[in-house]
Amino acid sequence: MLNKKMNDIIFIAMVVIVAAVIVFIRFTVLGQIDDRIERNETDNARLIEQILVIQNLVQENRQDQLPSMIEMFDRVPESFDFDELTYYIEGSLVISGIPIQGENAASVTINSNPALPAQGTPHRALSNQLTLHEVRIEMTLTSIDTLYALLDELLYENPMMLIRDIQFETELGSTDIPIVLNLYALYYD
Repeated sequence: MLNKKMNDIIFIAMVVIVAAVIVFIRFTVLGQIDDRIERNETDNARLIEQILVIQNLVQENRQDQLPSMIEMFDRVPESFDFDELTYYIEGSLVISGIPIQGENAASVTINSNPALPAQGTPHRALSNQLTLHEVRIEMTLTSIDTLYALLDELLYENPMMLIRDIQFETELGSTDIPIVLNLYALYYD
C-alpha cells in the first residue's frame, strides 16, 4: 500500500491529466469547427458573387423572349452522335432501375442503317423526312413496372424516340421476363 501523501499526489496528477486532455480536446474541436465556419463563409461569399452575376445577366436580358416549352420540347436533334445516344439510353436504363453492368445487365445496340418496313407505312414516310437510327435494348426484368418506367423515361422525356416493337416471352413459374425493345431514334442528319 502506498502512503496517504503518495495517494494524494497520484490523485492530483490524474485530475490534472484528465483536465489537460479535456482542455486539449476542447480546443482541437473548437479549432476544427472554426476552420469549417471560415471555409463555409468563404464558400457563401463566392456563391453570393455568382448569384449577383446571374441576377445581373437576368436583368440585362429581361426583354429577350424564350421559345415556349412546347417548342423546346418538340425539337428533334440536328445531328446524330453515337456516344450521346448510347449514354442517354444507358442513363435512362439506370434511372429506371435496370442494371447496365454485371449479371442480368441490359445490352444496347444501335444500328444506323435499319431495315425499314414496307412502303406506305408511317415509319417509311418519316424516314423520308428524318434520319432513323434503330436502338435495340435487350434486358431481363422481374417486373413489368420497370419496363413502364423505362418507356416513360425514353418516350415522354425525349420526343425523338418511337417504339418499333416490343418482344417478350414469359415462362410459367419464372419471375424473369426476357424483353427486347426496338426503338427508332430520330435525327435531321
